[in-house]
Amino acid sequence: ERVTAATEVENFAKSLQAQLGSMEAEFQQMQQEYQVNEAIYTDLVKQDKESEIQGLYQRIQTFQQNAQKSLQTKEQEMLEPILAKARKAIQDVATEGNYTYIFDKSIGSILYAKESENVIDLVKKKLGL
Repeated sequence: ERVTAATEVENFAKSLQAQLGSMEAEFQQMQQEYQVNEAIYTDLVKQDKESEIQGLYQRIQTFQQNAQKSLQTKEQEMLEPILAKARKAIQDVATEGNYTYIFDKSIGSILYAKESENVIDLVKKKLGL
């Protein structure tokens, strides 16, 4: 499931990258055309071309930001069912095996802790609080 999700996210990223590449190529072409013809453009045409180039530049910037957010959302959307399934399996194993804690030693975190093991009241008592 993870491999399938990663492949789908990668394909989505490639499609976004292709679209961005197309926009950047159009931007480069517009800039080159402007530079080649700048000397023959009237002031009005120059202003129009500059506005056009600036507008495309802003669209590219906006697209990049939106694409990044969209990619993060897609990745989260694809991974959440897998993570939920894993969390459920960990919870089931912990309950069935009557485990107090389950650690993920690869990242040093607790994946499961039995609620009844909260010792904060004992610590407070020991500290005289």
